[in-house]
Amino acid sequence: MEEFLRFTREELARRTKREDIEVTGGPYRGYDISVDMTGEHPVVDVYTPMRLFPQRVEAALDYAVQFILTH
Repeated sequence: MEEFLRFTREELARRTKREDIEVTGGPYRGYDISVDMTGEHPVVDVYTPMRLFPQRVEAALDYAVQFILTH
């Protein structure tokens, strides 16, 4: 799980050019990815079992990047 969270953070930082993104995650979520922009930096929470489904991961990352870049 830690490796997937690290991958997610690095990929979001690469795509958004932001190094201040915090990534949290766990096995029990009602969503694949959630982005909170209310604080000083983006906080991204991920459903970690989705790492087994590359298409879901890619779609979730695309969503998060778009959200971060437009808010």
